[in-house]
Amino acid sequence: MKRFSNKGFSLLEILIAIAILAFISMGVYQTVNQSTMIKERITSEDKDFLQVEAFFARFDTDFSQIYSPLYFSPRAVKKNDSNDGSVSYESEVSSQRFEGKADNGLPIPNVDGDSKGKLIFMTSSHRRRVVGSKESDYTWISYELKNASEENKAAPFVIIRNYQPSDVYAKSFKWDENKEQTVLKNVKDFEFGFWDESKKSFLTSTRELGDANKNLIRLIRIRLVWVDKDGGEKKYEKTFRPLWPYYKALNSTEEMNKTNMPSAPGVSTSGANENDDETP
Repeated sequence: MKRFSNKGFSLLEILIAIAILAFISMGVYQTVNQSTMIKERITSEDKDFLQVEAFFARFDTDFSQIYSPLYFSPRAVKKNDSNDGSVSYESEVSSQRFEGKADNGLPIPNVDGDSKGKLIFMTSSHRRRVVGSKESDYTWISYELKNASEENKAAPFVIIRNYQPSDVYAKSFKWDENKEQTVLKNVKDFEFGFWDESKKSFLTSTRELGDANKNLIRLIRIRLVWVDKDGGEKKYEKTFRPLWPYYKALNSTEEMNKTNMPSAPGVSTSGANENDDETP
C-alpha cells in the first residue's frame, strides 16, 4: 500500500515563485506600455501629417473645378474704328467679383491672387447640405494666410478657407456672413504661384499675368513650410490643374465656328486651327 506525503511547498519556494512571477509581470507590463506609447506617438504624428494632406486634398477639389467661361469661350472684343490693330475687351460687366464678359455673354469671374498667401476664385465644387436651401453648386472660395499665434513664433500662421455659396452674382463679397474654416495650423510660410506660358515660369501674382490671362489660370503651384509639434520644418511644393481640357480660344466665337466648319471636297483645312494641340 502506497503512502502519500502531506508535505507542501516551503516558504522559500513560494517566495522564489512569487519573485519570478513578479519579474515576468514587470517585463510584460513594460512591453505593453512601450507598444502603447509608440502607437500613440505614431497616431499623433499621422494626425498632424494627415492635416497637411487634407488641406491639399481640399484645395485640389476646389481648384480642379474652378469656373470661368474663358475655359470654353473667348473674351468679348470691342470693334475698334481705328486702324492701328489694337484690341480692347468688353467690360460692361464689372464689379468686385466679375470683370468683363465672354463672347457667349457670360460674365467672367475674377481670380484674385494679388496678395501673397491669398486667393479668391469661383468654383463648382459646392454641394448643398440641406435639400431645398438657396445655395448653388457654384460658390466663391477664399484661401488666406493669417497670423493666429504670437506665442508660436516658429509657425504663427494658419490657413483660412471661406466660401459663399449663395447669391454668387452679387457685386461684392460678404465674407463675414460665413464662419471661417481653419484648414491648416502651424504654418511658417505659404505662397501661390501662377504659371505664365509666355515666360515659362510661375509668377507670384495674377496681376503679372496681364489682363488677357489673369482670370484664366491653367496651373497653380503651392509652396508650404509647415512645422510639426517637435519643431521640425516640412517643406512642400505641389502643383494643381483645373479639370477643364486645354482650349486656346480664338478671337471670337464667329471665328472659331468658321475655323471648325467642315471643308469642301478637295479643299484642305490643315493648319486652320494649328494652336489646338498646344499644351501649357
